[in-house]
Amino acid sequence: LLAAMQGVSLAWDRTLAFLRRSSTPELEGSSVPSRLPPGDVVAPLLAYLRERYPLSNEHAALVRTMAAPLTLGRGECLQRAGEVAEHTSFVVKGLLRAYVLEEDGREHILRFAAEGWWLGDPESTRTGAPTRMFFEAIEPSVVLRISYRDNERMMEAIPGHAIAYARGIQGWAVARERWILGTLGGSAEGR
Repeated sequence: LLAAMQGVSLAWDRTLAFLRRSSTPELEGSSVPSRLPPGDVVAPLLAYLRERYPLSNEHAALVRTMAAPLTLGRGECLQRAGEVAEHTSFVVKGLLRAYVLEEDGREHILRFAAEGWWLGDPESTRTGAPTRMFFEAIEPSVVLRISYRDNERMMEAIPGHAIAYARGIQGWAVARERWILGTLGGSAEGR
């Protein structure tokens, strides 16, 4: 049992290291600050958006009105299974994980969200069905929550936002596929 637990711990450490040095195109050369600017928690999100499309001061002000900061301690949940997802969240600082629990208590990690990544469940929002996912902070974290309704308003009001959003989803799909292939290809000890 101890050897199995050490193997899980090693796999966890490798996964976290992968996330920290991720080479996915949407994060390469990112100017999203790793430390929060004093008094301006929205600045990292604005920097992230400006890397993807021109953002006028007027549109930046609109984003500021729609992004609600939330601080999470280690182990706190941003979303719990059984809730209808109403927000997407941009990780400003920290690290979160998305996971599901089986009826027998087994946990399946679906993805991680490091600084500069997004976390949400648009399927739950679209259908109104309760989500099966938990979003939990692995370490103290700060996120910016944007309602899906406000995100749609941003797509309509801000030129380039809809295209950047679609590209972000494509990047997420690629990162998820890499992670799945990485877990399938290794030995049990390596996973």
